[in-house]
Amino acid sequence: MMRIEKIKNILMDARNNVPFYAGIIPEHMDALTNDEIVHSFSQIPPTDKDNIREDYSKFVSKHICGELVKRAEYERRIGREEHSQIDNCEYVFEYTSGSSGTPFVTVKTLNERFLLAKALWSARNNLISIRATEAFNCNNPSSPLVNIENLIKNDYDMWMVNVNRLETIKKYCEINDTRLSKLKLIENAGSFITVEEQFAYEKFFNCIVSNYYGCTETWGIAYSCKNKNLHIMEDSVYVELLDENDNVIEENGRVGTVTVTSYILRQMPFIRYKTGDLAYYMPEKCECSNLRKVIRLVPNRNMILGTNLYGNNYFRGVLLKLIAEYKINKFKNISIMQTGLKTFDVNVTGCLVDKAALESGFNMAAKTVFQRDDYEFFFHYGQETVGKNIFTLSPYLLKRGSYPWKN
Repeated sequence: MMRIEKIKNILMDARNNVPFYAGIIPEHMDALTNDEIVHSFSQIPPTDKDNIREDYSKFVSKHICGELVKRAEYERRIGREEHSQIDNCEYVFEYTSGSSGTPFVTVKTLNERFLLAKALWSARNNLISIRATEAFNCNNPSSPLVNIENLIKNDYDMWMVNVNRLETIKKYCEINDTRLSKLKLIENAGSFITVEEQFAYEKFFNCIVSNYYGCTETWGIAYSCKNKNLHIMEDSVYVELLDENDNVIEENGRVGTVTVTSYILRQMPFIRYKTGDLAYYMPEKCECSNLRKVIRLVPNRNMILGTNLYGNNYFRGVLLKLIAEYKINKFKNISIMQTGLKTFDVNVTGCLVDKAALESGFNMAAKTVFQRDDYEFFFHYGQETVGKNIFTLSPYLLKRGSYPWKN
């Protein structure tokens, strides 16, 4: 459900401070009726990473624009985030590889991040009460506690983890006959998980397994309830589903692209921002106490063959590790195509570093992220072209219809 007052405020702020919206959003938003506000919102063209990356200066608040554009040069991408004090305000620049393998940077104030975190904790607490000090992010590659033995020894109440790492932990517990009596919540983030898998992990770990859906740009979008349904976080985001012509999908059961508007972000607002993920509205009403709309994510052809892992998400992690840990950052674009069950072609464009160092770093980063060493990567240095995704299946595999979610 759209929060009209929040939409009005975010649009007024964007019109006054962000160049892209100056000529699109009406000047006197505060004088419009609710219906006129909804109509004005519907006329705003959807955006995506590619639009923003073409000219960051159009999509960022004017007084922070120069700083972000400077950091957007690929030589500056040194890690997941940087903190910077500008005009007595603390900003956080968040780095990601983006969906195409071309580096992408966003900016938030520290206060905006606090509000985003508060919204996420509110969604968690609707399911179970957990203290922040008792939670551990298993997806953080820089933490020494990623080591499974140390993780289990510290006995946290909550883990934030992806399915790939959770499966590794599960196998360790099986082999070593380990049970965790204190664990209350396992939160899946950054990977596709089925309802059946959630229940199976709950049975094994004897705790709640939730599903958190979000993105680096806006953070939380939806959070699962006790029935494993993803409820939209309607206090912090407005979600639309768009068809291939960017028309809004209203009906239940019809698949569209998840398009999100953040009520919180002002310095770099995301208004009608297409995440690239596919979903549909659930037709039946959820039996839990949460009355917010339910979406069901749809696994697409960007899942790694033989797994339930999104290739974009996992290879994004590989690239971030390559940049942050191995200091390999002087390339224009890296994209990966899966050619077999365990083989991948890696296409690198604009490479200005030693190829042997890049390949060695990529292989080590992939081994860490995937926690397996049987994947083979074949490197190619070619044309100056940028695809729409980091990861794709080869046309041969697509033709065979070898999609892992059909297994």
